[in-house]
Amino acid sequence: MKVELKNVKMHVPQYDASMGFTADLYINGEKVGTAHNDGIGGPSDYHGDTKEESKLIREAESYFSSLPKENIADPGREAVYINQTLEYHITKLSFDHYNQTLLAKHMTKGILYGNNDYYQIFDTGKAISILLKDQKGEEFLASIIRSDILPIHKEGNRILNTNLPASLVDLINKAQKKKRNAQRKRQDKSQKGNHL
Repeated sequence: MKVELKNVKMHVPQYDASMGFTADLYINGEKVGTAHNDGIGGPSDYHGDTKEESKLIREAESYFSSLPKENIADPGREAVYINQTLEYHITKLSFDHYNQTLLAKHMTKGILYGNNDYYQIFDTGKAISILLKDQKGEEFLASIIRSDILPIHKEGNRILNTNLPASLVDLINKAQKKKRNAQRKRQDKSQKGNHL
């Protein structure tokens, strides 16, 4: 069952546990009502505008209630399981929307480096779009990647920007490949030395 929030209007979050928003609620591609959260710590609320829409919402509630419990603990932590509900799913969608909006905003102002759970912003001083208008700006961005990002690069992390040319993003990939090749050569030498 596909549940979506559209025409989402976010409010500044008051608490980490809830996100203030209003949105149109869609189930399987059909608008069935609205959803909202005041952002003051309570659950998200949703309702249909007609009997037919309310029926589709009840079907979605039944569907989500039938799903297995979900582990919401951070990786490496002791498992914490909760029941899946339509309300929980709507709340997750609101957080996802907020995070994507924030990510897009940060991308305009800097190079984002990290993974899906965490990223750092390397401030470029000017908007990326302005820097990419000429070769000097692109060279400046490349220098940030080489001097600030490559030295701290870890496997599994990447440049998250979708507004950078592939040539800049590939600097990380090329550095990774070079590092792996150097490690392979060291291993090969080590293995040859052990056989002598």
